[in-house]
Formats: sequence, C-alpha cells, structure tokens
Amino acid sequence: MNGIDTQKWNPETDRYLPEDARYSASTVSSGKAAAKALFQERYGLSIDADIPLVGMIGRLAPQKGVDVVLAALPALLASKNASAAPAGSGLPHCCGQQPSSHQLAILGSGQIPGFDAAASVVCC
Repeated sequence: MNGIDTQKWNPETDRYLPEDARYSASTVSSGKAAAKALFQERYGLSIDADIPLVGMIGRLAPQKGVDVVLAALPALLASKNASAAPAGSGLPHCCGQQPSSHQLAILGSGQIPGFDAAASVVCC
C-alpha cells in the first residue's frame, strides 16, 4: 500500500526533526515554517516561507513516470513561484543528484527525514 507511515513520520514526534521544527495541530504554523526553512537550507533551495514546496516520493524509475516529471519540473518551476523535491530510490543518475537550481532538489531515499514535515504538498 502506498502512503506515509503516520506513526514514524509524525511531525510532533519525528526523531529526525529538531525540537523547534516539530509541530502538532495547535503549533502547525510555526513548526511547519521552521521545518520548511530547515529543509530549504539543507538542500540548497531558496529559503522563502511564502512559496509552496511540492514533494514527490516514490521509486525514481521510468515506469513510475519520474523521467517525465524530472524533464517537466525545470520549465514548470521557472514559470511559477514554487520549489520541488522529488525523493526516493531508483535510477542512480537521479538519486541524490543535485541540480544547479534554488527551486529543485532531487533526494535519494536516505535524505527523506524531514521531507513530509516541510512540504506544502506531497504526492506519493
């Protein structure tokens, strides 16, 4: 089954998040902003609380359509005020590759901690 393990990746108890970046339903505004800024800084994205961070998590393989997504993202991001972070395992030339963009970070599966807590939208 696809989806997020809500026990492991609970932003209130996630051991991979610094305490000031953890949040609950009552502290989501400040906590999510801190988690997002930390994520943006860690992966070389523009640090901006006002732009959406679109996340995609899955196997980075052509049969999953990641090649189409990766080809389309630079043009999409150039025309929109947003950033994106596809993450997962799969193609060696995709996983962990860091493009020269302050709007796009391609993450390997080992780089996922904090990902869901920071993203504005996550596509699985």
